[in-house]
Formats: sequence, structure tokens, C-alpha cells
Amino acid sequence: MGYYSYKTPDELFREPQKRGALDDLYYKVPDGTDKHAWVYVPYGCDKNKQYNILYLLHGGGVNEDWWFVTFPDTLKLVDNMIADGLCEPCIIVTPTYYKPNNFNLGPGFDVTERFADELRTCLIPAAETKYPTFARGDVTEQNLIRTRRHRALAGLSMGSMTTYRAGLYHNIDIISWFAPYSGCCGPNGDRDAEVERLCSVIADEYGKNHMIDYLFCCNGDGDIAYAEHKYIMDKAMEKSPFLTRGINCEFMTIPGGVHDMKAWQYDLYETLRFFFTNRRPQPDGMPPMRATPVRSYKRRGGDMIELADTAPQEYTSPCGRGGKVEPISYESRDYLHDGEKVIKPGFIYLPEGCGRDGRKYNVLYLFHGVGGNEREWGMTGDDSIVKHIMDNLIARGEIEPFIVVTPNGRSSAAFADTSFQNMHGFYRFGSELRNDLIPFIEKNYPVNGGDRTKRAAAGLSMGGMQTTNIALCECLDLFSWFGAFSACPTTYRADEIARRLESFDPSLRAYCYYGICGTADGVAMEHASAAVGGLTALTDRIAPEDLVWQEVEGGYHDFRVWYAGFYNFARMIFR
Repeated sequence: MGYYSYKTPDELFREPQKRGALDDLYYKVPDGTDKHAWVYVPYGCDKNKQYNILYLLHGGGVNEDWWFVTFPDTLKLVDNMIADGLCEPCIIVTPTYYKPNNFNLGPGFDVTERFADELRTCLIPAAETKYPTFARGDVTEQNLIRTRRHRALAGLSMGSMTTYRAGLYHNIDIISWFAPYSGCCGPNGDRDAEVERLCSVIADEYGKNHMIDYLFCCNGDGDIAYAEHKYIMDKAMEKSPFLTRGINCEFMTIPGGVHDMKAWQYDLYETLRFFFTNRRPQPDGMPPMRATPVRSYKRRGGDMIELADTAPQEYTSPCGRGGKVEPISYESRDYLHDGEKVIKPGFIYLPEGCGRDGRKYNVLYLFHGVGGNEREWGMTGDDSIVKHIMDNLIARGEIEPFIVVTPNGRSSAAFADTSFQNMHGFYRFGSELRNDLIPFIEKNYPVNGGDRTKRAAAGLSMGGMQTTNIALCECLDLFSWFGAFSACPTTYRADEIARRLESFDPSLRAYCYYGICGTADGVAMEHASAAVGGLTALTDRIAPEDLVWQEVEGGYHDFRVWYAGFYNFARMIFR
């Protein structure tokens, strides 16, 4: 990550003109013990406003004094960052995970995990009842879950371990931002077991819609904890489909950094610069992450089409004539596990006359969402809306006839399991597309085989992720047209898309990359828009006129948006 400065700017340790306050917070823990924490309250704190809150942990053998009392220049750092506009005003709580005056770690450093209950049931309620956070004084579990994106946990050394064990492993449902500095597993720990635990927790909580905003890990390369922490996080980011470097996690190495406060203050500086925002650590001058929506698209044929917010009723109704829908089955493999042979199901739409007219057809591969399967698009028979849209567009001469294929997007033997817990196979679908599905279609149906300009990919939600992360970023040599409808939270952001596109032969271009999302879609809007925002400034593999971003005012994560997306995309492609 060469764009980090690796040194906290000296001017941020000047005497601040606007000083925040350091306040005492007292609270009780379940055994009746009175505990104390320090609370940084920003200058001009307004009780009628809401502030994001960071819980910041010390290291082993010290206490809550560490960050702000032992090292008072940390207060200057935070005051000046706020005054200089480098971060938003926020509240910072520095507690201790020890009992008062008791630094006994206990067997296996289990004090780090024991802090989980105190954090959830005692500290957070005490702090967010007293101070003006987004919880607004309502510290019920339901409201803490609802406001999780305004809450962060960070810590150094043993506090880094506590960030994982008390925070990420037990309280991810009420905390969305994590920053462990200098350590993860701890002395005599099993690194690979820690990788498995981290990946398992992230996957389980993703299935409950508890996605993290960011896991920001920091270490100096001269730090005693560096090798272990880096090993664990590199393996976790390689193994987990829900942790993507530069998207929702990072391991930042400080060249020459050691296990000391200079490194940890720099870690805090970097954390405060982008936590609680849609900004991610990025090079200076990177374009805005939000794309500008458009209402029309000039097709490669030269004519302009207007983008519909709803698929018109006259196109979603039966045409009276048209193509047919058939089931398909083909041999694939379990690419998620051991590669065993699997017979996969799907459906195919064949335009009227296909197979009898001697024509070769282009193909659109259409992907479903996380809780769905090959049937989710409803393309299973004559009452299919996808079929109606295709039949009507063809009958009116608005498009050239093409084939549509709806496969099951889980590349594992357990493809029939539609639970959120069984989603890892979605991220291995590129191998199935390349090795099995496309060859099967091109062997058994009259298609324009071997020509990427005759293939398109599109999908809803998780299928929108597959369109971007897999069809575009892994298979640009196979596809030219891409439609991401309400792309889900693990969709790559623009900078990562650009980086991956640059790995292909320079002659390869995307003919069209179309994204659509509803403005009221709390699941996908941030992530779908971040995929396209500023993308054409980062790569020349997509021309500005071929990047299309549509926002449906008031649209939700539902088929109103997705059928509109299909209707619009069907009119854009194969020109």
C-alpha cells in the first residue's frame, strides 16, 4: 500500500486551538465491580447531534490511562485532525479489559475473550446512555444492532487480540468497524485455527446481514507481532470470500515500525481518516466513489434508448407467440471443495424458430441472488416474465433474438442448499462458467461460439456481484456485456475492478457495464454505486460512454428494480 505516508504528520501534534474534553465514565460490571473509562468528547459537542463512537483499547499490563493520560499528545492528534477536517468529530472511549488493579492475564490470555460480555452489556450501554451517539440513548439490543455502522472497536497489542476476540468474534452484530494494531492470535496460539475461526465468524454473520464495513489491521514490519498477524490475515483474505483486500479489509505494514506508540498513533491516525465514511484508504486524487446516474443510453448501433424504472406492463404480459423455456442439466464439478463431479440444473430460453432456422444466436447468462436458485428469475415455463419481455422485444423488432440461460450459481455439491450459510460456492462460479456451462451451451445449442462479443452476463444481488467480480473481473476474455442489478455488499469497488481489468490483454474491452439500484435499497445501494463510481478514470478498459449507472427513485431490493434492469439491459446488448 505505497500510498500511505507511514508517519503521522508532525503538525498534528501542535497545541490545538480547539480542545476536546477528557471525561470520566464509571459503570458496574456483572460481578458488582466498579469500572472506569476515559471518554474523549470533541470540541463543541452538541447534545442534540449524534456522533460516531470508537472504543479504543490499551495493551497488556497497563490500563485505561494509556492512550490519553500516559500519552497526552494523542489528545492533540485527535483535536487537530478534527480541526483540520481530516476526520469527523467523534467520541472515543478508552476502557480497560482488566479488573481494577489486576493485571493477571489468566490461562490462555482468556481475559481478552471474557471482555466480550462486559463490552456489550455494561460499557457500551453506559457510554451510549451518557453521550450523544447514534443510539440516541436507546441501548436495547435491537437498537444497538440497528446503529452498528456508527460504532468501532480498535486496540493495540493485547488490545488487538481483544478487538478480535471480544469484538469481532462476539459482538460483530453491534459493531461494524474494527482496527486491530499489532497482534491477533497471541503467544503459543494456533495460527491456522485462528484463520478458520475468523473466516467462519465472518461467513456466519454475513448470513445474518451483519457485514463488516472494514477490518483495518496494522503492524510495523519490525514488530514482534508482525509475522503472526500478517500470516493470519493474509490467509484469511485468501480463504474467505467475504474479506476482500481494499474493499472491506486491509493489512497495513509500516516499514521500520516496531511495537511502540509511534506506530500505534500512526495506526489511529489512519483509522480516523476513513472510519465511519464511504472513503477507503486510496491514492490522492482518486475520483469520487459515487457515480452520476443517467436516464438514457446510446447503443452501439447509434440510436438512443430511454432507461425505464419499471419494466412496462405491455412487455411483461404474454405476447401471444414467441420462444420457449426448457430445463437443462450439465456436468460440472464441486469447485469449492474436492472437485467431485456434480450434475447441475438450469433453464434456457430459446427464441421462436431456434434450432430450425439455421441461425446462430448470442447468449445472455442470467444469475440469481443469495437465497435463490436457478428458478429465482421465474424462467421455468410459459408464464415467465423474462420470457414475456424477450418475446415482446423480439416481436416488436427492438432487439435481435438471443438465448437466455439461468443456471444455479453455487459451484459446489451442495448447490441445492439456498441458506445464507451456504454461499461460498457463489465465489467459485468462474471456473464452472469457463470449464462447464459455456462449453455445454455451445456444444448443444446453435450459438455464436468462441466469440466474447456474443456473450453477456447479468444478475441480481449476489448475481450482480458475480457479474462484476467474476464475469467482468475474471472472465473478460469470455464476455463483453455486463449487467449488475442491485449488486450485493461483496461486489468489488471501482479501484479493485480497475486493478483486475488491467491484468487482461490490453485489446480486451467491456462493450457495456450497466448498473442499476433503488435509492431505498439499504442492502446494495452503497456497494453497487461504489463499483461504478470513478471507474472510467481508473481504467481505459471501459469507455465513459459504455458505463451506465441508473438509480430508481424509491426502489427497493426487489423485482421491480430487477425486471426493469433486465428490460433495459436486453435492449442495450449485442449491438
